[in-house]
Amino acid sequence: LNGRWGASLNLASPDETERRWAVDEALQSLYIARRIPYAVMVVHPGVPRAQQQAPTDNNRDAVRRSVEELAQAARPLGVTLAVELIPNTLAKPEVLVHFVEDVLDAGAASVCFDTGHAHLGGDVVDAIETVAEHIAAVHAHDNHGRDDEHLVPFEGTIDWPAALTALQ
Repeated sequence: LNGRWGASLNLASPDETERRWAVDEALQSLYIARRIPYAVMVVHPGVPRAQQQAPTDNNRDAVRRSVEELAQAARPLGVTLAVELIPNTLAKPEVLVHFVEDVLDAGAASVCFDTGHAHLGGDVVDAIETVAEHIAAVHAHDNHGRDDEHLVPFEGTIDWPAALTALQ
């Protein structure tokens, strides 16, 4: 409304009412696959640092419970859940790998590699190499390494030839 975002849905909220609302909304989106089949559903593990109201907004156990519930609902629909690399402490490349390998139930989710978000966190190629075996989707956009600008590839400062080679 008037160029402003509404309330954030947060699968990692420590507040159970807020978390439940986010899961229920995500489930409704997931159930679209009953009529319009799709292969991958991308979810955010919490909210980006810039949107956090409090340091406790992104709770690891809350996002684990949310993702596992969504993955259980996604499986019979043939949908893979992909947790997106976003700018917060729950979604750094090495944290996402630990999350999908060691925290979640086996095979519950994969990774959505976000090029712009990886660039905000440092080296895009290093981030790709860290999560490579878990990538189910890619969100390709560019920036100048400071803000989440969502520019068209090659309009920012990502080294696209190196990033695309690493993705291959």
